[in-house]
Amino acid sequence: MTDLDLAILLITAHELLCAALLFTVRREKRFFLISHALWILLIPVFGPIAAYALVRAYGRTPPDAGWFTQQEDKHRLNIVARNSIDLTVPLEEALLINDPQKRRNIMMNILRSDPMRYLDLLLIARFNDDTETAHYATASIMELQRHFQLELQQLQLELEKRPKEMAAHRRYVEHLSRYCESGLLEGQLLRRQQLLLEQALRNALSIETDAALLRIKVSNCLALRQAEEAKNAAHMLIRLQPMEEGPWLEAMRVYAETHDQEGMRALLKRMEAEQIDFTGAGREHLLFFRGLQA
Repeated sequence: MTDLDLAILLITAHELLCAALLFTVRREKRFFLISHALWILLIPVFGPIAAYALVRAYGRTPPDAGWFTQQEDKHRLNIVARNSIDLTVPLEEALLINDPQKRRNIMMNILRSDPMRYLDLLLIARFNDDTETAHYATASIMELQRHFQLELQQLQLELEKRPKEMAAHRRYVEHLSRYCESGLLEGQLLRRQQLLLEQALRNALSIETDAALLRIKVSNCLALRQAEEAKNAAHMLIRLQPMEEGPWLEAMRVYAETHDQEGMRALLKRMEAEQIDFTGAGREHLLFFRGLQA
C-alpha cells in the first residue's frame, strides 16, 4: 500500500468519524463552538473520537463526585466545629485582638456567615489599622451594596411588567426602604435613594392605602426633613387604624422629632378621648413622650 493510499484511507476514516459525530450531536441535541469544530476537523481521527467522548460524557455525574462531596462536607464540618470552640468570639472583641493574623481569621469566619448581621461593625472595621481587615470589611460592604442594587433592578423590572399590582409595589418599596435604612449609603447617594423611595411610595399609595407603607413614608419624610408630609402620613395612619397603638405612637414620634409642642399637646388631648388598646410597651412609650412634653 502506497503512501497515497494510506492518506486516502486516513482521510476517508476521518470523514466517516466526523459524519458519525455530526449524526450523534444532532440526535442528542448537543452543540459545539466554532473553535471546537475547527479543531475536530483539523485533527484526523483523534479529533472526532475525543469530541464523541465529550458528547457521551455531557450531563453525566462523574463516578467520584459523591466521594468528593462527602469529603467536602466532612471538611466543612471540621472547620465549623473547630471554629465554634477556638474562634467564636463577639466581633466587637475580634476588632480589639492585637494579633493581626488571628484578628483576620476570626473576622472572616464570623462575617462569612451573615455580613448583614454585622453591618454596623463592618462600617467601623473599614477604618481598622490592619489593612487586610479594613480591606475585607470594605469588600464585604461593597458586596452587600451590589446585592441590594441587583435586587432593586429585578424588582424594578417586575414593577414595569405589572405596574398596577400592589404586591409588586410593596416588594419594591420595602426593599428600597431597607436599603436606605441599612447604613450602606451616605450623603448624596442616600438622599437620591430616599427621593426614589418617596416617588415609589407615592405611586404605591395612589393604588391602595396601606398601613405598612404609610409607616415607611413617615420615616422617609422625617429623613428628608419633610415635617408636614410626615404629619399628614401619620394622621392618615391613625384614620386607617384608630384603635391600635402603633399609629398614635408613630404620630407622637413625628411631633417629638419635629419639635412641634403644640401639635404634641393636641395629639395627647385627642388620645385621652379615644379608647386605644395600649400594650405594656406602648404605655411605656406614651409615658416617655409625655415626659418630653412636660
